[in-house]
Amino acid sequence: MIPEMLEKLDYGLISFHPAFEIAFLKPNEQRMLLDAMDYAQSAPSVSQAQRIKKLSQMNKLTLEAIKWQFLFEEMSEILDTKSWMKSLKKHLHAENIS
Repeated sequence: MIPEMLEKLDYGLISFHPAFEIAFLKPNEQRMLLDAMDYAQSAPSVSQAQRIKKLSQMNKLTLEAIKWQFLFEEMSEILDTKSWMKSLKKHLHAENIS
C-alpha cells in the first residue's frame, strides 16, 4: 500500500476492510483512488472497494470509474431518502384523513 493510503488508514480515514481491498490495487491505481476520494470528500465503503478492486483485476479501472463508484453510492442514498420521504408523506396524509 502506498504511504499516503497507509496514512489515511493510520488516521482512521479509511476503515480496515476497505483498506484490505485497496491493498490489492497497483500504486498508480491507489493514487487515482486518492484523487477520487479528495474529489468525493469520502472514503470507499467495503462494497465500493470491492468493486474498484474488481475493475482493477479486469484492467478497466480509471479515475472516472472510481468517481462513478462514489457517485453511485451517493445517488443510491438520495433515492432511498426520496423513497422514504414518499412513504412518510403517504403515511402522514393517511393519518390526517382518518
